[in-house]
Amino acid sequence: MTPPAVRVFFDTEFSAFRDGRLLSVGLVAEDGRERYVELPGDGFNRDVSDFVHASVLNQFGLVPDSEAGTLAGLGERVSRFLEQLGGPVELCFDYKLDRRFLEEALRLTRTWNVLKDQLAFADIAGQKNGAASKAAVLASYESSAPLAEHHALADARALRAGWMARDA
Repeated sequence: MTPPAVRVFFDTEFSAFRDGRLLSVGLVAEDGRERYVELPGDGFNRDVSDFVHASVLNQFGLVPDSEAGTLAGLGERVSRFLEQLGGPVELCFDYKLDRRFLEEALRLTRTWNVLKDQLAFADIAGQKNGAASKAAVLASYESSAPLAEHHALADARALRAGWMARDA
């Protein structure tokens, strides 16, 4: 009998909507386990949009031990986190580019051929729009300080909080 999937909420930040590149990913399991990885560096982040420069990059470096030197390195760190969860994983997102960027990074890992059979993606956009969910999202951002909206880990935490409160 297959164990139930571990639900993981994730968010990414990327350089631009058109022809963008992944900059960071935050993941939060339903049970609260977390992982955050970013790709900092002036050379790597030179071509970001004005929005990303003003709202995303100023939050880099706030989470200890989160820096990965390459996209493949980011994928490896995320892959190890997902493997540690044990069993199938349902990756929950609310924006299609989040899925695309995370999957691209995971495809660069040595374990992708094994890992891909354990993963399912779930688009949960619009499933957390009630009053309780909105209140939970706001509370999540408040408790994530100094991280704020548009930090991938803070956004993943908020996504989880909104989902968890949706039936309240």
